[in-house]
Amino acid sequence: MALFQNIRECSFSNEDLTRIGIVEVGHDGTLHFIHRTFAEYFVANYLVNCLTDGKNISEQVLDFILKDIFLELKHEVIRVFIDGLLLRCNPSDEVLKQSGNWINDFRNHTKIILHKAAREGNANIFGFLLESAQATGHTESIKNLLLGKHNISVNTWNTAAESGKIEVIKKIWGWAEVKMTAHEIKYKLLLGTDSDGMTAWQNAANKGKLDVMQKIWELAKERLTTEEITNKMLLRTDIFGHNAWHTAARGGNVDAMREIWEMAKETLTTEEIKNEMLLRTDVGGRNAWQIAAFEGKVLIMHELWKLAKESLTTEEIKNEMLLHTDVEGRNAWHLAACWGNVDKMRKIWELAKERLTSEEIKNEMLLRTDHEGRNAWQIAQLEGEVYVIQEIWKLAKEILTTEEKKMKCYYTQTMREGTPGT
Repeated sequence: MALFQNIRECSFSNEDLTRIGIVEVGHDGTLHFIHRTFAEYFVANYLVNCLTDGKNISEQVLDFILKDIFLELKHEVIRVFIDGLLLRCNPSDEVLKQSGNWINDFRNHTKIILHKAAREGNANIFGFLLESAQATGHTESIKNLLLGKHNISVNTWNTAAESGKIEVIKKIWGWAEVKMTAHEIKYKLLLGTDSDGMTAWQNAANKGKLDVMQKIWELAKERLTTEEITNKMLLRTDIFGHNAWHTAARGGNVDAMREIWEMAKETLTTEEIKNEMLLRTDVGGRNAWQIAAFEGKVLIMHELWKLAKESLTTEEIKNEMLLHTDVEGRNAWHLAACWGNVDKMRKIWELAKERLTSEEIKNEMLLRTDHEGRNAWQIAQLEGEVYVIQEIWKLAKEILTTEEKKMKCYYTQTMREGTPGT
């Protein structure tokens, strides 16, 4: 309250302030904001005034802004207000120089501030830090902080992409075009990877950040060859063997998958789309459809099935999607059983009835075993997935003979007793 009353533009009395409707009188007679957000706005407004009034700022206030306000989790709302206010206010040259020297002296703090601003989408705070470094000639320092990985994971470009903060992406790109070499832009931004081997574009696909995906794609077309876009963005795989198509499937982002599909049609042949997207497997031997089954992404499974019917033959759908097994010998039916999602089990069952004979459904789904000798019902039993067990048993009664069902129960009992089934 005292802060609000000390701002020179304010001449309200306590009584006036209560009539405005943003403060109230407490039991002890002191004034309090009726909501914390009002206080946070006026703190932000005061601090922005300190940055922009044309005078040097005290070291104590500068430290408070950079070390506390820009870093502490509890000040997130204040940062949002500061970012908005900076849109129409320009910090003074004197303050930029002071901040630039602080940035150079406290680089570890600055790296964290940059990542926090990128993650939260505070593009104007981000821009303030870039301008401050430039004002004192510390361009190399800020470049190293921008490109350096926070917690051995990602640089600020990747952080902004993964968080879907397109204004920060634009801010970094605008600065990079002036301050970075073409080689750095290409290999540190567009093709730079995080600790999992994922580019910023892949991270955006994984999180379903369509506007960021589209923006980076546009920028890539300006700087990369068609071959580089194809091999180093679209088809690039991370340490798990996942390309952007796989990561979008794993994240359950239908819109991202559709966007990647359209982008792929710009650079890939029909055959390449089939082999490198629909049928491409990761290090675990799983294609995107199996990944979706394993993760329980029913909408993704539906989308992939629709695309498969347009691009694959009947035999390919049958053998490369429905019955394809990973390195553990598990097909989509097994993978769905692992996580207890009855809806995805039913979805696979309905799709199987479109393409498989009753005998194939029995042998390749109900009775098919993985490399450990376990079928889907036994996998669900070992995982304790009661609803999946019940669902498979219901389906089994329609297809299996009494003897086949008995053998299934016998196997499960011997597994409980620690004796290998036969």
